[in-house]
Amino acid sequence: LASKCIQAESMLMPLTLGTFLYRKSSSRRGGVVISIKQRKNVLHILIQYSTTRGAYFFVSGGGARKSLQTKTYTSMMEITEDMKSRRLIASGVVNTDHLPSNLTKEQRSSFIELKKQQSTEPTSLGAKGKAALQEVLGATKALKDYKMMLRVFLMDKKISPDEVKQLGGYRKDNHISMQQHLETLKSLDISEKVWDQYVEAGEDDEDESKEAKEKGGNEKTVSTNPADWDSGAVMTWLEAIADKYHIHDKTIDLFRGQDLTGDTLIELDRPMMMQLGVTMGQACNVHKAIKNLKE
Repeated sequence: LASKCIQAESMLMPLTLGTFLYRKSSSRRGGVVISIKQRKNVLHILIQYSTTRGAYFFVSGGGARKSLQTKTYTSMMEITEDMKSRRLIASGVVNTDHLPSNLTKEQRSSFIELKKQQSTEPTSLGAKGKAALQEVLGATKALKDYKMMLRVFLMDKKISPDEVKQLGGYRKDNHISMQQHLETLKSLDISEKVWDQYVEAGEDDEDESKEAKEKGGNEKTVSTNPADWDSGAVMTWLEAIADKYHIHDKTIDLFRGQDLTGDTLIELDRPMMMQLGVTMGQACNVHKAIKNLKE
């Protein structure tokens, strides 16, 4: 049984999604297995033919959906058409060497006729049906990817305006409706009210970031080597360290227009600053900043 499964998987794995084949069950008399190519594996479903009932049925626990287990079929053709209508399979092949041993002559003829149809029309769903199948599979993948994006974005319990815009663009490109968006949130145990709270938290966070950026907008970056500074860089440095060393704006203004470059700054002492009109206390503060700069 295992070798038959492996053989079917080796045939189907290189093929497109939904490709299937029928084969005789190795472990169950009157059993047929349909193997279907999935995204990452091959699904094997067990079907039984009953001579008493004169019909096929999907075996409970044999890998089939519950909705399939409640039905009976008069032919393999009927099974194939039903599974196509459910978009569980696309194109397939039938190996007539793998017919169940207890089939009647009529049933065997039906099976062989199915084989002929598959031989003459490999893509039995046609281009339109195949496109519909791919559309369903693509939509499912898009929703899975969208759910993953939401999980990542909401890890910090907030979502920024940029992330909201990114999610909106993804929904538009992949035709994800707002209803599907809400259903995906529900699957993550997130209500619409909580979603709105996360959006609001993201907007508040961005506002705070903008305020902090505007507050620090005057702090321009300069070279770390004072010897490279021109007078403009020296003034930028003084403005940047003013709060830390309690240097007054009036003190900084006294240095303007003095053509004070970096190499001159590091040689500046307190008496020289006081000659410019800087008070003793402010001269000590500036000198302490220069001392730390040289270190």
